[in-house]
Amino acid sequence: MVEPSDALNVSALDLPSDRITFGQVRRAHPDCFDTYQKSSERSISSLNVAATIATELILARNAYAKAKGLPPYKPMDQKERRREIDGLDADYCEFGISTGPRQTFELIRKLERDSANQAKQSGK
Repeated sequence: MVEPSDALNVSALDLPSDRITFGQVRRAHPDCFDTYQKSSERSISSLNVAATIATELILARNAYAKAKGLPPYKPMDQKERRREIDGLDADYCEFGISTGPRQTFELIRKLERDSANQAKQSGK
């Protein structure tokens, strides 16, 4: 069991998805907000922004655990990690917080670095 002192403080992190505004979501998916458009089968609840945040938190928790010398929060091989980051890249580009893979990798590296630094500051 993870002790509270070994837990990542997610509220202290600056997640890349924190930059997503409702305006960006509305512009990317206007059909989800037009409640008068009968032909649309999508609604705002069909957007899975929560999955974006969940993926970011998995990567952050894994970086934190690695820095603490703990087992990963969610073990994943390089191929699976790459798939997760590719998914984040698609989401980030869709909502305008990244211009492509290079910027996405920089955003993820910063998130992981901040998570690892948090682990180091809390001691081992």
